[in-house]
Amino acid sequence: MRLLLAALLLLARPALAGEWEQFLDEDGVKGYARAVPGSKLIEVRSTIMVPARIEVVGAVLRDIEGMARPGQSCTAARYVEKLDRNRYSFYVAYDFPWPASSRDAVIRVVTRYDLERGRVISDLRAIEDARVPRRKGHVRITDLSSQFVIEYLSRHKTGVIYTSRADPAGHLPSFLVNRGAKKSLKQNALDLRRAVTKPEYLKAAASSPDAALIERSLRDPARMAKIVANRLGELIRDRPLIARMVGERRVVEALCGEKGNVGELLLEGWGSRASRRRAVELLLRQLLAPRARDRAALDRFVSDPARLERILAGPGADAEVAAFLAGQEKTPR
Repeated sequence: MRLLLAALLLLARPALAGEWEQFLDEDGVKGYARAVPGSKLIEVRSTIMVPARIEVVGAVLRDIEGMARPGQSCTAARYVEKLDRNRYSFYVAYDFPWPASSRDAVIRVVTRYDLERGRVISDLRAIEDARVPRRKGHVRITDLSSQFVIEYLSRHKTGVIYTSRADPAGHLPSFLVNRGAKKSLKQNALDLRRAVTKPEYLKAAASSPDAALIERSLRDPARMAKIVANRLGELIRDRPLIARMVGERRVVEALCGEKGNVGELLLEGWGSRASRRRAVELLLRQLLAPRARDRAALDRFVSDPARLERILAGPGADAEVAAFLAGQEKTPR
């Protein structure tokens, strides 16, 4: 949160409708935007793989006081109320150069654990709080919400999906707000990637209850298989095909193993249908390659656009996979 809240103009409420359009693919950061019905302000989303344990990412995002550092535009950051480590509110203020007015806000944070899918979700929303008077020379932001989805990819990789939209209040043209939203996505993501290497966050993560929670999950193969199945279920609508994939060790390893390459690709699925097709293609290849005798046939099968769309759209895909495998068994060596 320290870094991803660095530009309050960017924070947003969850999407209402519409398809994401990709506008950024640099340095491992994917950026997407879409229009929101009834508003001139766009919604933005970024996805990034962070080379750190999930509890280290959590330590960075929970460092509220650390948001205000010398040389940064954030001039104040403090807790207003803290019920526990996952439910709290804080005050934050930013100074911006003329002619833009400085901004401040009171943000409520609620973090929940989705253990069925191996992720943590933090929802942030601007609130009115009578205990925090408006700061002189600052415009108070009251229409703001955002969401961070933090996904386990492997023990040393974490996926972060950040979605945001806000009305920064004051007199700012919508095109400037939208331009700023797009421009800051990459920098915020890269700041997070750099922060996870700092000793203070590594130390905080070592004693975090999240670390013990993750370790318990890793020692339970049935739980990890369920996480994989639930993640696949968000992409693939055919339950028999999901069961077939979960039964294949290579697929499970590709999604939540140390390489986590499919997990990284699935991050893109938060932003575009094209990336979901690429993820399905890779999953099919992981599943079928060990038993495919005809490599050319395999390539044709897993890359067929119509088939990939059918797998994304609904049931029946497992029958196609079974038919392909049966044909391969009959193919002479």
